[in-house]
Amino acid sequence: MRNIAAAIRYEHKIQVATRVAAGVRVPDIQVTHSEFTSQFGFSGTDSLVDQTMKDFLDLLTAVSVMAQLETTVWLLARELKKTQRRVNALEQLFIPDFRDTLKYIGDFLEGKELE
Repeated sequence: MRNIAAAIRYEHKIQVATRVAAGVRVPDIQVTHSEFTSQFGFSGTDSLVDQTMKDFLDLLTAVSVMAQLETTVWLLARELKKTQRRVNALEQLFIPDFRDTLKYIGDFLEGKELE
């Protein structure tokens, strides 16, 4: 098998770029490979070697899609968690403080008006 694997001359490239989804930079993985042609002759190897090579190329494409999806979901979940913390801070801390401040200013101005 090592001799057969060493004889393989097949080009494939994996390119990683980034794109923006929902304001988050996520990876965009592209796998390109040349058209599959039978690499082996009838002597010494059988059709399973070619089938294995085709399966490997299909698996390479599927793994790149899964890696892209998993990383995208992880990054979006992390950003969602940050956003949720900010929303909670606004709802629990800042908005009540501003309401109290507005009430104080309103009461102060009302007191000044009565004077």
